[in-house]
Amino acid sequence: MNIPAFETTEKKHEYPILIVDKLGILGEALAKEISSESLVIFVSSRKIEDDNIIHIPYVKKIPTIPDNTYSHIFIIDEYGVISKEFISSFIKKARHDNSVLTLSININLVTDDYIYNFVNSYEKVKIVITADIFANDVIYDPKAYINQFITSVIKDKVINIPNEGASQTNPVFFDDVVTAVLQAGFIEREDNRIFFAYPKQKPSLLTLAHMFQKIEPSIKIDFVRNGKEKKEQPDPSVNGKYLIDQNYDLESKIKKLDLNKKEIEEVRREPDQPKSFSQFRFANIFFGMLLTLIFFLILPLIATFSFLAVGGLFAKDLITSLESQNLVRAKSSALNAYNFFNFAKSSSALLGRQAQILGMEGNLSFLSEKINQGIEISYTASSLLTGFENIKNIISDSKADEQDFLKALDDFKNALTIYQKEKQLGNIPKSVDIKLTDLISFASSTIDVWPQVVGFSGEKTYLVLLQNNMELRPGGGFIGSFAILNIGKGKVKSFKLLDVYDADGQLKGHVEPPFAIRRYLPSVHWYLRDSNFDVDFSKSALASAVFLNTEMRQRVDGVIGVDLSFVKNLLLAIGPVKVVDYSETVTADNLFAVTSTHVEKNFFPGSTQKKDFLRSLYNSISLKLSQEKNISYLNVLDALTKSLYEKHILFAFNDVSLQSLFSVNGFGSTLVDSRKNDKTKINDFIGINEANLSANKVNYFITRSLSQSSTIASDGSITQSVKVSLKNNASKLLGKNGFYKNYLRVIVPLGSTITGIKIDGREQSIVDPVKDPIIYEKKNFVPPTGLEVEKVDQNGKTIYGFLVTVDAQVLKIVEIDYKLTQKLDLTKSSFSYNLKVFKQPGIDNIPYSFSLNLADSLSAVNLPREMTVVDRKIILSKDIKRDLELNITLAKQ
Repeated sequence: MNIPAFETTEKKHEYPILIVDKLGILGEALAKEISSESLVIFVSSRKIEDDNIIHIPYVKKIPTIPDNTYSHIFIIDEYGVISKEFISSFIKKARHDNSVLTLSININLVTDDYIYNFVNSYEKVKIVITADIFANDVIYDPKAYINQFITSVIKDKVINIPNEGASQTNPVFFDDVVTAVLQAGFIEREDNRIFFAYPKQKPSLLTLAHMFQKIEPSIKIDFVRNGKEKKEQPDPSVNGKYLIDQNYDLESKIKKLDLNKKEIEEVRREPDQPKSFSQFRFANIFFGMLLTLIFFLILPLIATFSFLAVGGLFAKDLITSLESQNLVRAKSSALNAYNFFNFAKSSSALLGRQAQILGMEGNLSFLSEKINQGIEISYTASSLLTGFENIKNIISDSKADEQDFLKALDDFKNALTIYQKEKQLGNIPKSVDIKLTDLISFASSTIDVWPQVVGFSGEKTYLVLLQNNMELRPGGGFIGSFAILNIGKGKVKSFKLLDVYDADGQLKGHVEPPFAIRRYLPSVHWYLRDSNFDVDFSKSALASAVFLNTEMRQRVDGVIGVDLSFVKNLLLAIGPVKVVDYSETVTADNLFAVTSTHVEKNFFPGSTQKKDFLRSLYNSISLKLSQEKNISYLNVLDALTKSLYEKHILFAFNDVSLQSLFSVNGFGSTLVDSRKNDKTKINDFIGINEANLSANKVNYFITRSLSQSSTIASDGSITQSVKVSLKNNASKLLGKNGFYKNYLRVIVPLGSTITGIKIDGREQSIVDPVKDPIIYEKKNFVPPTGLEVEKVDQNGKTIYGFLVTVDAQVLKIVEIDYKLTQKLDLTKSSFSYNLKVFKQPGIDNIPYSFSLNLADSLSAVNLPREMTVVDRKIILSKDIKRDLELNITLAKQ
């Protein structure tokens, strides 16, 4: 065992040091650490060879101890194998030698009286109380939960948790216990005589299991319902000093374990001492027997069905309350249902014994199944709702600290794990799961970083881009306004709204804009308002943050993009909002109209009308959320998660690990694609991205649809035909405000080659774009004949871009044909076709149709349930509101 070198604060000892440890694991480690400082007499059944250590075999119940004078005496008794009489003899010896006596003993072997009697026996005695010790090369105590986890992980890669895993445990790494015992014996003065070699904060079994799973994701966690739980040993009530820091990094200690070894040694120890039990006294035997007989014969049947019926009523009300978003009532019903189902389980146990006597136990299996299912559902709901409520209360409590938040977070994580388990078992009603699926998915994938995001590791500053998706841009919409958001310890410290021209007016010098902005907007310079032009939001966010710092000297930890559709979803959840300053009532239906009236009408750069109205709207929404008690926070969370998955809220972070987590889970609209290519798998990709360069809000009137036809030829090659239909429903009376100048980009697999483009059925002559501003900004510049198509390779994708204009009351159809570079190896027997459809932020809904035409030698083996096969063609039709992924398994006929 690798233990940090230990040095005492004293000079080398004149007298030897005595260590008594029958089993010898901990004693050996102590002896090796001390031997460089002093001669060590080591009494143990474990042999050790060292020039400065004299080993005395522990062969009798009371072994022979050399009659030396000792400066320090260490007694190690982790398993109760050393008698009290033997320990008393050491106290006398220590008093005679005027030496320091340190007893290391497990918490399960001591009581408060024992501790008091020991420390009061002699002024130089110290006691170190240990807990669940674990080590890398031995199973120190097989009864300790952490050692049971280690054993089962090494053997089966599984952790079995009794019941819900809420019981607490106290694991400490072996090396840290050695250091603690040495610290107590040599460094700590006699005014501290009681020490705890474990941290004050205890993790739950479920938290401990999650640490193992985080280190080794292949580990499976199983819950053993009605499993036998070791009785938790409470901390002694005596005052003592904790030698292990309360912020003990247990996870880093577990990482030191070799969980891939085939087996691990288990410490052999003495059998447990028999325990004595007090005798039970009984009175009035006849009366007790009579009551028992009545209960045994009659009450179990009545009680079981009564409790089950009442529990069922509460469970039904729980589901109804969840569906109607009434969390307060749902929580109450869940708790009541759980209690009554447990009452039913208790009474059914006696009913089962009756049935067993009558040989009818098989007839009660359905009853037991119903009761257990009721317990599972009600407990899961109660845990989840309580966890959510705790987090909400912590955030709203100004006095709550990080430990409160982490505790609430830990409880919520436990509830999420239980929910996922019950969902897999089919115990969650479908109507409830549909309501919670997005929230559960988001929380499960990001909960570990919530403390970091909301400022518990230090105050965070975020740039919030207010993107108007009625003027659609690649990142979600035109950035007309923005806000600086400061968050600390889960609470909003400040939220400062600004007009984008407040920042852009401060830009000094020239920043070259992307080609399409300079050529078609046109704008010679690049500003914050146009910074979200990349199809990958993380790159747009980086540009926005750089502009903010350049223009206003404001650094941020991340960027959050929100659009009008997010505000609309929020208003649907909380209802109409009165903006008193403007005598307006804003609803989800009139949001765009009211906002346009107060924000866009008669606006000019430098005007404060936009930020004034938005600030009033923000304050009104915040006031309603904080003061109205009839708002369903589940509705609010549903609006948030819906907006997140539909890309009306976007996140980008400076922290690489945070950014990676949100990108992989699809919460940042990035082009990150973790799929692997091989000859039996086609990873297809399609994304349509629009940029309104007509400087108007015409996207309020634009509808669109997307259709895609893929063909796998007999040689394994794949060709594609994509059709984009853009309908401009604006009135012709709007003039230029109804004209749509759209820089359309098509995102396809890397290396894909365009074979043709049609606009309104007319084949286009494709030419390279003129990208030199010196040329195209000349007064006499004449664009080349044909369609100028820009090609860019980015993040493993190829992006084609070109200008498409749509007049008011016109339907424009754009068709793009292209060929993938990848081919299927048809010498193989089976294949897969995987398609990702990348939805643009800011767009609410896209009607989408897809067809896959198969070569004669291929057939579909496994399809997503929403797809059908007609005449060797696989067909799908659905509305896209979020990214879509389809996987089709094919085989040779």
